[in-house]
Amino acid sequence: MKSEIHAAIDIGTNSVKFIIAELRNGNVSPLEEHNKQTRLGEGFYETQTLQPAAVQRTARCVAEFAQYSKHKWGITNIAIVATSAARDAINGMDLVNAVNAACEMDVRILSGDEEAELIFLSVCSHPALTGHPLLILDLGGGSVEFIAGKDKVMSARKSFNLGAIRLLQKFGVSDPPTEREYQECHRFIREFIKNEVKPELETHLQSHKPTHRVLVGTGGASTIMASIALGLNTFNRELIETRPVTVEDAHSISEMLWTKSLKDRESIPGLPANRADIMPVGALIHLVVLAEFGFSCIKVIPRGLRYGAILQAGGLKSMPGLEEKTVNHE
Repeated sequence: MKSEIHAAIDIGTNSVKFIIAELRNGNVSPLEEHNKQTRLGEGFYETQTLQPAAVQRTARCVAEFAQYSKHKWGITNIAIVATSAARDAINGMDLVNAVNAACEMDVRILSGDEEAELIFLSVCSHPALTGHPLLILDLGGGSVEFIAGKDKVMSARKSFNLGAIRLLQKFGVSDPPTEREYQECHRFIREFIKNEVKPELETHLQSHKPTHRVLVGTGGASTIMASIALGLNTFNRELIETRPVTVEDAHSISEMLWTKSLKDRESIPGLPANRADIMPVGALIHLVVLAEFGFSCIKVIPRGLRYGAILQAGGLKSMPGLEEKTVNHE
């Protein structure tokens, strides 16, 4: 099968991610990847309304990526998807209209189930995960997706309103954070995972021995966790995918982030300065997931849902052998 070059843009609550990739025989090979923080969800959770300034800077960013794709690669048909903030907003169509006005392209606002399916497609495109029962964690600014499956067969998928920016706006974090803020946030996350998330997924995980299960983290927050653990100053996919983030790593990273000022966090190797405000919450979510589900580590595969969007752009409605046993709707 000949290779094809495709482009996809993922509009998240915190950032816009862009990929140019080669698609060959169901394998996605990134040629270029970029992301820009636009904070679409800024000020959103108090009113459930996307703020005009956030919408406009996000639309401009999408237009910039689209123009780059057209002029450098000759790609004009770009898969553009939006997730939690656009999905939950009263005025989600404002974003759709702003992007269309900026670059004459359409945005597909994904449901929680559609988002989870694209993430599963993305992770399953990694050959090293074949044969392992997986629990996939994709933490974004507005929501977190959990997907269970094995060998390209998805057994459960669910999106929850437990994003890093959502919790940051809910609890607020002082500079530096206080012990009380840490305890309140920790308690809320632990109770949410225990009462809301585990009942949805426990049955699907019990069919496999705990030692055989693999917890996979994908997306920006998990990638940052691995980068901090490795002390990376630049993105290194090979190192990140090779060295799992252990429970001990998650403990030490979470403790470090919750005891440092914002200025000090901005200088931590592996932590982008523009993510330093939200990563204390992001690290804590990773720590609680590891503890509540009994995993010793999380394998980080930086393949966000844009990889699945590339697969779909290539005409693949589902991966070869991908079936769906059960679907948990929101």
